Amino acid sequence: MASIICISAVFVSFFSFEHETIASEKAQRLCLVNSPAELIACRRGDSLYYQQPGLVHGKYLLDFAAQYCDTNYEINIQFPYVLCVYSGVKEKIAAQEVRKEIESNKLSALRKVGNELDNPESGWKQINSEEERHFLITSHGTGPVIQDGVEVTVRVRYPGKDGKPEKFDELKTFLVTKDTVGFKGLRQGSSLIIASNGEKKLFEFVDILKVTKLKP
Repeated sequence: MASIICISAVFVSFFSFEHETIASEKAQRLCLVNSPAELIACRRGDSLYYQQPGLVHGKYLLDFAAQYCDTNYEINIQFPYVLCVYSGVKEKIAAQEVRKEIESNKLSALRKVGNELDNPESGWKQINSEEERHFLITSHGTGPVIQDGVEVTVRVRYPGKDGKPEKFDELKTFLVTKDTVGFKGLRQGSSLIIASNGEKKLFEFVDILKVTKLKP
């Protein structure tokens, strides 16, 4: 009888320890919803399982995922359900509003450097008086020199809210002619900032990626 009591005590002790260990960890939650209205019970970071009765088109699932799923994690969409990580309700913004925000960021960045453009000691050099365009070399490369007749590929980035380059890139390739100003004499690998205070407001971070000498 005593041995049975001893074994029971050990079992209870082990079970209590295991229970405390599990309880100390953050329990993973699976939030099951049948309509967007039920998301009020979900928390950001929950595993989200959505299946709305009566759906007849997969577009509704894509719309749901775009609005409520965290795109940093895998999103499984298989009609008629969605399984993903809940992001919380996202703010909807139209492409037109995005363009306005980008333009606002450019103008804000221009205002920050506007006081330096006419200061010779700031390093900004004027390359076009009509548009009041200036450029500032931020680093010098060691590759081929840009001259007439070569083809140049550059990466352009625009300023974000903090005035630093945005993460997205835009690649541009152009042929350097006698009328090309600002790039001649620079080397592949150089980086510069182009700013304009004229009618066409712009502010660009430019990296010279490739300088190609074309065959005659």
